[in-house]
Amino acid sequence: MTLKLMTNIIMMKKISKMAFLILLFVSAECGAQEYLTGFTAGAVNRAKTSANTTETVLELPFFDDFGAVSTYPDNSLWQNRAVFVNSGFPVFPTNFQAVTFDALDEYGAVYERGSSSPFIADSLLSVAIDMSGYTPADSVYLSFFYQPQGRGDAPESTDSLVCEIGFYDKWNDTVKFVHLWSRSGLTLDDFLSEDSSHFFREVRIPIVDTSFFSEKVYLLFYNYASLPPAMYPNDRSNVDQWSIDYVYLAANRTSVSEGDRKMSFSEYAPSLLKRYTSMPYRQYKNNPTAVIATSVTTYIANLDTVTHQFVYDFAAEEIGGAWSFTQEDETDFLVADTLAEHKMTLRNFLFPFNNNRDTASFLVHHFVDPVDYQQADGDSLVTIQKFYNYYSYDDGVPESGYGVTPDESSFAVQFNASVPDTIRGVDILFNRTMNDANYNFFDIVIWGDNNGKPGSEIYRLADQRPIWSDDEIYKFGYYEFPETVNVVGLFYVGIMQHESMTINIGFDTSEDNSEYNFYNVGYGWNSSSFPGSVMLRPVVGGDFHIGVAENDYLAGDVSVYPNPARDVFYVSSKTPVVSISIYDISGRLVKVENGCGKISVSELANGMYIVRIVDSEGQTYRKLSIER
Repeated sequence: MTLKLMTNIIMMKKISKMAFLILLFVSAECGAQEYLTGFTAGAVNRAKTSANTTETVLELPFFDDFGAVSTYPDNSLWQNRAVFVNSGFPVFPTNFQAVTFDALDEYGAVYERGSSSPFIADSLLSVAIDMSGYTPADSVYLSFFYQPQGRGDAPESTDSLVCEIGFYDKWNDTVKFVHLWSRSGLTLDDFLSEDSSHFFREVRIPIVDTSFFSEKVYLLFYNYASLPPAMYPNDRSNVDQWSIDYVYLAANRTSVSEGDRKMSFSEYAPSLLKRYTSMPYRQYKNNPTAVIATSVTTYIANLDTVTHQFVYDFAAEEIGGAWSFTQEDETDFLVADTLAEHKMTLRNFLFPFNNNRDTASFLVHHFVDPVDYQQADGDSLVTIQKFYNYYSYDDGVPESGYGVTPDESSFAVQFNASVPDTIRGVDILFNRTMNDANYNFFDIVIWGDNNGKPGSEIYRLADQRPIWSDDEIYKFGYYEFPETVNVVGLFYVGIMQHESMTINIGFDTSEDNSEYNFYNVGYGWNSSSFPGSVMLRPVVGGDFHIGVAENDYLAGDVSVYPNPARDVFYVSSKTPVVSISIYDISGRLVKVENGCGKISVSELANGMYIVRIVDSEGQTYRKLSIER
């Protein structure tokens, strides 16, 4: 095992990919080029009255590290869903995920009130908190960690992040909000120049005004954003990101950070494939040793004020199968208030490859446990390694937007079919822009290989337009081909734009796959200069699409129905059920229930989930689709 303390230089390499935006708007109309734009929820609703007698009221302490759910905030703590819970935008968050404020509403559309002048965009409003039993003498503090820009777009100096506290005024039957803290926009580089030792900075505020010690208190965060000028309509997308983490309101605290007795994972769980985040199972099985990772790198934070010795465990298990793998690393130390990179070399590790299945998925666990577990808490990081019927380089979160200029320019992404395969269509994530200005025509093109660059054209699906979802954020649009396209070896999938403005396709900046990205603005193919992954996924193999007919392990004594589910589903088992855990498609635990029977999922977003059922015979996994 290798454990090294991270220097500021090493960490800056992780985020150097975000430094391109300064020059782009200057040069956007100056000639042919590839183009990257800041990828881009109404006004803050502060109104509350006592008429809502069923309103949830919590007691202190109030805490959320945004690690228990994905996409939307926990509705037992927060009242609205405008912000985005994720591990893509934040750089080295305090605990795996953070919540990001930007210029998009909960469904991924740019706010209709957006303008080039600062406007109130996202907001995060807590449920009511009862502080009536406390006084200023009880040392009540609110703390949270924040970061500007992250892997996204830096908020301008005229933009800001704001924190307010509201208290219930029973005489006027209203809630009054008071400004507690705000910060003007700045780049992540400038933020780190103020304190290079912390990528997220803590804000700690004493609550001393007696007005705040009432029966109903509310925490409110919101951001001001500003869109690019109207002369760049296709760039008026998601911008001005802020992320916050570890919101904590409690009594008996001090102005000096007393630390959290915990070790936690920071950043997302890595893919166990060398090149892709997902690839077709038959392509993996053809040459598994060539595509599997030989090591896994994660990032661990010691949030405590003392050094801890820890042990690192890695485990993987086949969902719906009997295969499993475990490996324990030797112990090591992590000093207080430190973030470190941990690299584990995997010994004799391969996912199974000697079966006849077309698709497979594996639940992957990373565990960090302090040896002195009675003195500190450990953490776990869970993901799903997918072998579905598509190739992908991205993690599903577009921190930026990509395109080329002028009209009739093209960009392409390289893929490799080690055995002959057929392309059935393409999944593409397009960014929403103000008034959907990038709703322009384009062709989807497949090229063969010419010495490591796109060669002769194989297939073209002409005159397509962006596909968006009006009820789900960051959803890929599927473009089905009317005929199958045969490929083998290196092939390239991309877009030829018909308009002079950039098409603004999603661009994941969290992983640098620029060596597989190419563009042609009329003078031949060039390698991309932008580190990241174009969010384009060729769908291959059988005549089914990602997420459909993948429950190929439903036989047995445990069933989940109806599937797809709307607001509830049921679990049927011949043996007593001990617990039911629901994971989203990224592998994050979103809900836990005890026992069997009717399970409510009304709070969960549409999409695919993994249900883990533990009964007296062991554990079983089922896929569940939620559709409304």
